[in-house]
Amino acid sequence: MDCMLHWMWLEVFWNEAVPDAEPTPTYSDWYEPWSTSDGQIAVNWVNYEQYKGACRVLGKPELADDPRFATRDARLKNSAAQRKEFASILQSMSTEEALAALQSADVPCAPVISREQIFYDPQVLHNETILEMTHPTAGRTRTARPPARYSVTPTSIERHAPGKGEHTDEILTELGFSATEILDFRTAKIVA
Repeated sequence: MDCMLHWMWLEVFWNEAVPDAEPTPTYSDWYEPWSTSDGQIAVNWVNYEQYKGACRVLGKPELADDPRFATRDARLKNSAAQRKEFASILQSMSTEEALAALQSADVPCAPVISREQIFYDPQVLHNETILEMTHPTAGRTRTARPPARYSVTPTSIERHAPGKGEHTDEILTELGFSATEILDFRTAKIVA
């Protein structure tokens, strides 16, 4: 949790970091998904050229020179007004149409996919991100593989999550306890 809070702090907790100051729009406002006629997309024009391209392909070229949005700081300060300008346009487009238009202007964008769709996502399939195993009591299980891949010290998931007491004998034996001592521990309910 400490790592996640540190990573998110400036973008998500902008106003909370200075609690007595006048609240301002935060970067997280920019990252909110945009609704389309059949789903949602993630889109973020990071620099002015991308913003200008988005204005052009979404049919609002005049907004590129609007002083409310002409700079990065202005777009952040006026993010609610900017969202209002583009929301109705994107809602009138299908996800496929919106992505095609934005990609043609070199604007970073992607569809927002459901949890069910993640298992069929081409990148997830290519990266072999989801691992499937058979757990002795739970049956078929799926999990995400470790995200880091190292050539010299590869990461992997070698066995399922253990059940209560599943490795007790193995661990106690490795620590040097005899079978009789382990049985005594069980009888005394010291271990499961």
